[in-house]
Amino acid sequence: DSMVKILDNKQIKNIFSLGSGRACLEFHLSKHKEVSISDLSKSILNLKKFNLFKNVYHLDVFDALENIESHQIVLFGRIDTEFDDKQLKLLFNEINIKQNPILFIPAQKLTIFSLLMEIYLRIKAIFLFKKLVFCGYSRTYRHFEKIWSDYYKSYPFKGFYYLEPK
Repeated sequence: DSMVKILDNKQIKNIFSLGSGRACLEFHLSKHKEVSISDLSKSILNLKKFNLFKNVYHLDVFDALENIESHQIVLFGRIDTEFDDKQLKLLFNEINIKQNPILFIPAQKLTIFSLLMEIYLRIKAIFLFKKLVFCGYSRTYRHFEKIWSDYYKSYPFKGFYYLEPK
């Protein structure tokens, strides 16, 4: 609801979602706004059959960027862990070229708790002789801020950020 309020307040009617996955949030938002979705997963092709969204793109994030229109806000939800800092900065730069605002939902913020949990899991893996699996990058809010600060001014909300082009 707070996302819809922000979109209404900013008079934004169109959303482009990068890395939509199962598109649950996008489905909710489509009740209030016009939504286009994109994802590399083939499951997105099943979503296309339901005609719930304005456009459905079966593309990776970087290829999907060229389909973003200048009047759309970009929903960047829970896919940040898939990119290293250089790639993430490039994404923010590319989105900023058309001066698109962003709704950014981090997959996981690095906190004291998540750091302690990571240490615990590593120790447990050593004792159980298990291999660790890389599950992506975690960042603090300050680190996110460094990545997008050249292009965006950020407004934090509970669980997400509204980023406005500078």
